[in-house]
Amino acid sequence: MMMTKMNLTKHVEDLNIESGGTYRGTCPVCRGSNTFTVFNDSGRFIYNCYKLSCRIKGAVNIGLTAKDIQMQMRKRGKQDVVREEIPTMEIPQYVVQPTPEMKDFHGFLNKWKVPAYGLMYDVKDSRCVFPIYKKGRIIDAIGRSLKGNKPKWYRYTGQAPAYFAGTGKTLLIVEDVLSAIIAAQEIQDVTSMAILGTSLNAKHMEYIGEYSRVLVALDPDALNKTIQYRREIALWTGLPTIAICLEDDPKYRRTNDIETIKNKCLHSK
Repeated sequence: MMMTKMNLTKHVEDLNIESGGTYRGTCPVCRGSNTFTVFNDSGRFIYNCYKLSCRIKGAVNIGLTAKDIQMQMRKRGKQDVVREEIPTMEIPQYVVQPTPEMKDFHGFLNKWKVPAYGLMYDVKDSRCVFPIYKKGRIIDAIGRSLKGNKPKWYRYTGQAPAYFAGTGKTLLIVEDVLSAIIAAQEIQDVTSMAILGTSLNAKHMEYIGEYSRVLVALDPDALNKTIQYRREIALWTGLPTIAICLEDDPKYRRTNDIETIKNKCLHSK
């Protein structure tokens, strides 16, 4: 049975999502399993179904509950009197500054043409370690296995939601840290972002919202996820967001792919 706008509004309201919270579950229209998302943006509920045959989306203004308003006031009060505490990563003793004798470390960097500056080496698990900074402090790091150890990419604290490289106003979302670094090397107009996980969350959106436009260029085998990310980002942030289908990951420096990204940066301005 066709759900009316009024019924859909009531359905969203009955989910009781607190301000800043999200929901994912069964679509009330097409009954698609886990395809319906709702984000409470301070009383403006943004909803969307990702099932291709449904594509219902929109927003309803329900307003903040008394509880939401109280929570926001408490948060603002705390922000006024308490400075943000940045969780600094305690670097393990086995994560060290690289030396010329560490052949696997330097061989890895030479293969990908990535500079060693700022990187570290995990002598216990043979990993190239990429530190992640916030306001000058290392809050996390991600290590790439050099000898086939599992997992291939290892998170040291889990405090950082993403890895960034570059300083451009256009955000390029890529599959992994190497692709982020190499894309930033090849394309001056972007900041590359490697999402350290399998899905986007509110923290990612907070970072993404700081940029003027977004390009999504994941692994070619993950085209469905590329399209899904584009839709989620556009819906949550309202930013111009483009999905790009590349021949390969940016880390392979394929000329066609680099030129495609450059053209998208130029034409999206």
